[in-house]
Amino acid sequence: MHVTAAAAEYVPAGQSVQTEAAACEYLPASQMLQMAAPASEYAPAPQSVQTEAPICSTGENLPTTVKAENLPASQLVQIAAPSSEYLPASQMLHISAAAAEYVPALHWVQSADPCSEYLPASQLVQIAAPSSEYLPASQMLHISAAAAEYVPALHWVQSADPCSEYLPASQLVQSASPATALYLPASHISHVKVPV
Repeated sequence: MHVTAAAAEYVPAGQSVQTEAAACEYLPASQMLQMAAPASEYAPAPQSVQTEAPICSTGENLPTTVKAENLPASQLVQIAAPSSEYLPASQMLHISAAAAEYVPALHWVQSADPCSEYLPASQLVQIAAPSSEYLPASQMLHISAAAAEYVPALHWVQSADPCSEYLPASQLVQSASPATALYLPASHISHVKVPV
């Protein structure tokens, strides 16, 4: 069991602690604040706002609307159907059946079974089992157990724990935590707020 502390030559030195705030020459200056709005020469002018919709009128004294000459003309509306000279003619209709010379002949229909000369012969059917000269011999069967010289030996069984010379030593256990600051690193430093 490892219960003693390590010697000082095996432990690194502790970190330095900064006890007071750094001087002003080592700190960056704070950002500047814009307290007032910029002058008008540095700000762009706002966009114009159209408060009313334009009115189509031919008057000359419109107070806040747009004159008709500044607006595009509206689309034309087709009120009546166009005349027949602008429409294509309708398709022709078949009133009666076409003549026989314009209709192809029907398909032939097979009403009866075809003759034997147009059919292949059926396959042969094997009714009985083939004779023994056409069958391979069956496999041999093991009736009795094999002799000992043909059977491998059984595995060994370990009934007890092995001796200590065959086992590695267990790991060391530290039962207590370090007691002094020599084995503990120093805490982090804190930044003290410097008044501006």
